[in-house]
Amino acid sequence: MAKEARKLVTLECTVCKSRNYHTEKRLKGQGVIARLEFSKYCSVCKKRAPHKETK
Repeated sequence: MAKEARKLVTLECTVCKSRNYHTEKRLKGQGVIARLEFSKYCSVCKKRAPHKETK
């Protein structure tokens, strides 16, 4: 069987530490990022804040 080339990760708000987004991450290939970080809207903080990948 072939291995999965993508993994489901959870994004956590850096301000209030709430985990409110899920996304997929590439595991193989060119341009693989160690840790994802996006600027997303946090419904707990009620503002746009950076969200980082958690374990």
